[in-house]
Amino acid sequence: MSNPRHRELREKALKGGTRYLPKLREQHKLTARERLDLLLDAGSFIEDGLYANVLADELPADGVVTGLGTIEGRQVAVMANSLGGLDCLVFTGGIGEHSSAVRQQICDRLQWLGVSLDASANDRADQCISRTDSKVNVLVIATSEETAIARHCAERLAELQSPA
Repeated sequence: MSNPRHRELREKALKGGTRYLPKLREQHKLTARERLDLLLDAGSFIEDGLYANVLADELPADGVVTGLGTIEGRQVAVMANSLGGLDCLVFTGGIGEHSSAVRQQICDRLQWLGVSLDASANDRADQCISRTDSKVNVLVIATSEETAIARHCAERLAELQSPA
């Protein structure tokens, strides 16, 4: 990172859109990178799109921050942007459907977004596991990845077998 141009672009990207920062501060909101700092294990974030759109005057990376990090030592892929908040959080798939402990750990780290988990509903894996006073709906939705894959394969085979 000895190249001065590289340092300049990195600083600009990390600073974010200067026009939007005062508005975020006025609303007591955090930048996407600040929110990721709260979510991820300290020092684990590796951003993969740091220089996307960095030459634009405002909003480097179009306001979207992506990369890899860890939560409780487990690797995760993350994407954050400067939305006004979170409307709904959905847990699905093997771990999302079957691990109340993982759901609890994730929701604990998202309390700053207004996520409030109902521990009993979480233990039962009810469809709605957020508390009634939660600002964010938290849902557990059952999926069948095998069925979805089989359905897509059958559709594709049918397309290939039908005359054009």
